[in-house]
Amino acid sequence: MKTIRRMILPAIAAAAAALGCGPGYRYSASADIGPGVDLYGYYPDYWGDWRSNFSLWSPTVVYEYGGRYYPTRVRYSRPVSVYQYHNQYFMPPRDNDFRNRDRRFDYRHRPTDQDYRRARPRPDGRRPGAR
Repeated sequence: MKTIRRMILPAIAAAAAALGCGPGYRYSASADIGPGVDLYGYYPDYWGDWRSNFSLWSPTVVYEYGGRYYPTRVRYSRPVSVYQYHNQYFMPPRDNDFRNRDRRFDYRHRPTDQDYRRARPRPDGRRPGAR
């Protein structure tokens, strides 16, 4: 009987510690995956007209988790297709003529209306790549 107690009690204590059964336990994804990315809306006067510039942009996928966007996948995150240009991430244009125009873009993960609402306003400063 004593041997069973010696085996079971430490196992229960280890399981409780592993589960984080204490008050105030919270999981923070940002601690595991690092800082998020700044995701901006598309502004033609800043990013350029999409008809002549979209070939310069790089389609990429960021992952939305808890209202923030991260460059690496985290468990339970949602992939969102966006563009990257000069290390800045921005939403694709919402123009109806743009839809399905760029074959490199992953339209299965296109941004939702909520993603567009979360996008930051236009970045300050000169256009990317301007000299």
